[in-house]
Amino acid sequence: VKIRDTVILSGRVDSVTRDVYRRGVTLSLSGRDDAAILVDCAAPVFSARQLNLDEVIASIVRPLGITRIRIQASDMTRNDRIHIEPGERAWDTLARAAAARGVWPWLDPDGTLVIGGPDYSSPPVADLILRRDGRGNNLISLSDMRNIQGCFSELILLAQSHASTTDNQKLKLKPVD
Repeated sequence: VKIRDTVILSGRVDSVTRDVYRRGVTLSLSGRDDAAILVDCAAPVFSARQLNLDEVIASIVRPLGITRIRIQASDMTRNDRIHIEPGERAWDTLARAAAARGVWPWLDPDGTLVIGGPDYSSPPVADLILRRDGRGNNLISLSDMRNIQGCFSELILLAQSHASTTDNQKLKLKPVD
């Protein structure tokens, strides 16, 4: 997305919706920034490994197509390693590796992955104004949707007993609340 010659957002379009009305047509695009690939894909690590931030960038972030990376932290003294499990999301791996060095990842509007800390001395880029009475709002449209689909609990029971010929009775299980 550009305004004049300035890139204000780069990313991927997830959905395109066209609504046709009696008096016109509305085209809506919905998507995410370039971090979507890190959220959607598992870290391409096939065995549990200990990696530091530089290794995570080289073996997980770059292979997923993010090539513009800027480290924006002058005094990162820690270089802790993190344990990565197969199937872990690439973004979660990157966030944990960055946190192990005391920084955080985010993407600039042009798609550059920045790893560092916030600059609290710079002024806010913009103010979004949304008042219930509608006066002075600079927000054109807002949709708030809350959804609990995909939320679940996982319960894993592990048990062990010794095998013997004298204890061939069925186990008595009792449900608990």
